[in-house]
Amino acid sequence: MKKIGIILIAALLFVSCEEDILELFPEMSAEIDGVEWNSIARVNKMNDNNIVISGVSLGGETILLTINGTTEGTYDIVDAPPGLVAAYNESELADINNPDLSNAYLGVIGTVTLSEVNTSKKTLSGTFRFTATRVSDTKDITAGVFEDIKYTE
Repeated sequence: MKKIGIILIAALLFVSCEEDILELFPEMSAEIDGVEWNSIARVNKMNDNNIVISGVSLGGETILLTINGTTEGTYDIVDAPPGLVAAYNESELADINNPDLSNAYLGVIGTVTLSEVNTSKKTLSGTFRFTATRVSDTKDITAGVFEDIKYTE
């Protein structure tokens, strides 16, 4: 099991684009259907219009949050225009810039609250929760938190 973890970390380092920040063992956690989930690596980006947060667990499960906004506040999953896109995937998403969500559970209701956006330190803190569906299956992602996670622009 130790070798698998080392291989996963090494693979994540090689997959990361130079413009993205890859953090190992950051503070991002949640519960998926009541089972604890913790990220071991994340890639986070912010541009003029949105923030993308992607966390990967040791088992390869991925949570992806795309927030259409860059200021502190609560963002809801809505039909149009979207304030938030949230997804859960049972395997790692290969490309944060163009993720293949064809097998992902997509958020249908939920929120992300950005409690702190520190532009001088380039860090984000907040909470999230959402319900995601895929065909006839549902996953509840609750008690989500990210704290002082770094981002690139």
